[in-house]
Amino acid sequence: HQGIVLHLLALYQKLKSVRHLDLIQNAMERLPQKITDLQQDFCVKTAGLSERINLSTDIIIKTINDNIDKSVEVEEKKLSQEMTQTVINNSIEQAVSKIRQELEQNPDKHYEFINESLDELNKAEIE
Repeated sequence: HQGIVLHLLALYQKLKSVRHLDLIQNAMERLPQKITDLQQDFCVKTAGLSERINLSTDIIIKTINDNIDKSVEVEEKKLSQEMTQTVINNSIEQAVSKIRQELEQNPDKHYEFINESLDELNKAEIE
């Protein structure tokens, strides 16, 4: 009996090994498809990630460009105001200088200038 038991045990081990070998072969046969599936899944996921990165980058670039445009606009307005104020100040200085020079050269103009100014003020009050 002991020989039969050993022989049956050997057959069992052999069947177990064959079954294990079949499982390995089946897994190996499915391996190329699993690799293809993983590659496709990876491509889909990375494509979505790439699109999100590109979209985020586009939004950031647009925001930066908008901020640059706003900054340039603000600086242009500021510079224009400064130039306008400089022109106004220079015009006032020139007018004051011309009036003073005129009054120094012709003192009689002083009273004439005062009278003209009063006349202009009266006209402004009437209108």
